[in-house]
Amino acid sequence: LPPDSSSSLSNKTTMTSVATMSTGSGMDKYYSSKIGELNSTISERTSDLQRLKARRNELNAKVRMLREELHHLQEPGSYVGEVIKQMGQKKVLVKINPEGKYVVDIDKDI
Repeated sequence: LPPDSSSSLSNKTTMTSVATMSTGSGMDKYYSSKIGELNSTISERTSDLQRLKARRNELNAKVRMLREELHHLQEPGSYVGEVIKQMGQKKVLVKINPEGKYVVDIDKDI
């Protein structure tokens, strides 16, 4: 090789290295910005997911409460009667208008 070609070859190698470094840093910046954007998207979506899970749990609790209330509303009602006469220490005669009269036990709490 002539002496000019070796110096020309080293200059080309240096220029290629510089071009690669400048391209590499540009690519690094691009991918770093993309990674940052995606990380922020992930954090936003994660917070949205947590918020939606909390909202779902609240709604499920409301649904459970409403089902229980509906179940209680569909249970047969209590009879309301009038105490007519005390039959003993633990028994009374109770009149229920459409049904008739019954002798019932007195609850301990009454």
